[in-house]
This record gives sequence, C-alpha cells and structure tokens, in this order.
Amino acid sequence: MEKTLLILVPSLLICGIVIAFKSFSEDNDCVLETGKSYEVWLKEAEVSAFDRSGESWDTDGSAPDLRGMISWQDQVVLQTVEASDGLIARWGDTAISASQAIQGEADTQSLQRVGRFRMDAEGSVETCIFDNDLGSHSYAGGFRISLSSLRLGDNYITGAGTLKSVTLCVREADAAGNDNVPKVAWVLTDGVQELNEPPFRMLSGADKLFTATENTIDQTANRISDEIQELGDTLGEKLEKNIQDTINNLKKSE
Repeated sequence: MEKTLLILVPSLLICGIVIAFKSFSEDNDCVLETGKSYEVWLKEAEVSAFDRSGESWDTDGSAPDLRGMISWQDQVVLQTVEASDGLIARWGDTAISASQAIQGEADTQSLQRVGRFRMDAEGSVETCIFDNDLGSHSYAGGFRISLSSLRLGDNYITGAGTLKSVTLCVREADAAGNDNVPKVAWVLTDGVQELNEPPFRMLSGADKLFTATENTIDQTANRISDEIQELGDTLGEKLEKNIQDTINNLKKSE
C-alpha cells in the first residue's frame, strides 16, 4: 500500500502540474494584444421557450426568428442574417443573399459576416439578440463584454434571463479563415454584464421613434412638474407672507 502511494502521489502531482501549465500556456497564447485588430462574429445563440413577458414569441405560436448584433464604441459593427423559427440560432462568418447569388456579387468581402474591433484593455463590445418581427425587434437579451475578457477562439456566455447563452468567435483580423481560429472554448464569467435594454443604436427604426417619443414625453412631463413645483413654492411663499402680514395688522389694531 505504501509503495502504491509513493508512486501514485508524485504521479498525480506531475499530472496536475502538466495540466495547469497547459491551461496557462493556452490562455497566454489566446490573450488579445492591445492595439491589435480582431474579427468577431456570433456563432450561436439560445433563447428560452417564451419571450421576456412570458408570452409566445409569435402570435401563431411559432419559434422566434432570431437576429443578432454586435456593437463596439457605440456603433453597430455586425448584424447577422435572420435565423427563422428556432430557439437555437447558429451563424457562420460568411453569408450570401439570394440577390448576391443572382447578380454575381458574391466576392470575398460581401461574403464576410464579421465585426471588427481594436483591442483596448478598457474597451468592451455589446452583443444583443432580437426576434426579428415586422417593423420592430422584440428584445431577447444581451451582454456587455470587456475586451480584456475575450480570448481567441469560441467565447461562451450564459445568462439568467430569456437569452440563455451566446457564443462569440474571435480571430486575428489577418487570419485566413476558420482554420486559424484556436480550437479552444472559453467560458466567460468575469467582465460580463447582462443588459436589460439594448443600446439605442441597435433598435429598429420604429423602436427608435417610439423610444425618442417616449423620452420627449418624459422630459416634457418632468419640465411641467418642475414648473408646477416652482409655481407652488412661489405661491406658498406669497400666501405665508400675506397671512403673516394679516396677523401683524391684527396685533397692531389691538
């Protein structure tokens, strides 16, 4: 028994050191370099069976038509194609529309469906998923992700709400295709924030108009409320002064 332990313990220790070294080495190899440009795309998204209000996604009971967006520096840098009728959507880094195929416009640049960003330790990207309804987008959920948390390869993020998970794939901007993407899957927990509402730039035209109108109404209501409060304070001061003057006059007449 003692001989077995003498052999087993050092072996386990060596295995642990090897695994730790390999993990550390992989992480170092996949860390993004400050100032360098990278390509990112949405690889997969999964949503729950019901929307954020607990209702069916579509009036006919069908699954949502999911579309994703990625923004960097408050600009939308990627919009995916629509993935129809599914709770799990998958996208590649290339896509082609029917019109492109018919017109022969499917060159390398038009096929690419990737966003680009430059690594900044203080920067972040936002990724959001929508049900692509006619005229507006029903928001499923999203995340703000620190660039310093991203790694080359697949970055997997889970959520506690309607958006259950997303997978972002990151590669160097000058990499020639998916063959140069590290075959490593990273589960991100640090530097990730769930978004209750999407960034304004990601809203559809109808939703932007509604939000802008709603904000205008709120601002007008707040202004009127402030003016009423100010008027009330002024009237209150005048009323208090008149009452005090009346009391003083009554005292003088006595």
